[in-house]
Amino acid sequence: MSDEGPETQASSEIEDRSISLLKANLLAAAALIPVLLIGVGLFTLLWGSGSYTFEMTWIMLGIFIVGVVVHELLHGVGWQLAKLAEDVTVKYGVKWAVLTPYAHLTGPIRLHAYRIGTWLPGVVLGLVPLVLGLAVGSGDVLTFGITFTWAAAGDFMVLWTLRDLPPDVRVEDHPDRAGARVLRS
Repeated sequence: MSDEGPETQASSEIEDRSISLLKANLLAAAALIPVLLIGVGLFTLLWGSGSYTFEMTWIMLGIFIVGVVVHELLHGVGWQLAKLAEDVTVKYGVKWAVLTPYAHLTGPIRLHAYRIGTWLPGVVLGLVPLVLGLAVGSGDVLTFGITFTWAAAGDFMVLWTLRDLPPDVRVEDHPDRAGARVLRS
């Protein structure tokens, strides 16, 4: 399989909608630039050019590490709550070769539930703190929001690969790549 983009490897039953973890990480790194520019730019417009401050401390590093764990837990919680009693569990771990923590579904669920669990961390840890940091003028909260919006970039890419599918189609997490397999009957 190539690392070039969402592959559509169709068979009579399974359609691959995934991208390599390396490509997802590289695209996510590139996505930091516009998120950072927009976030800090809006902050500067709202609060003035000298008001954005952020001090990286051991406490902030600890908060980031805890945030990464919470990000993955939110995927699992979202999928578990949205799956509507389907017999699927969530497995957690880290793919050390590409420094990627993960939450992985052990079986198929409806795309609607998959979308909820995939969006949840980016909204809760990313977009909400980003907007809150802008609203209250906190550089630390803004930076947290920017960081976790960026951390969800791979999740947003996965959702993009599934954008044209109906909500009731069944999908399963791809075991080795960022994305899902669509189960067609």
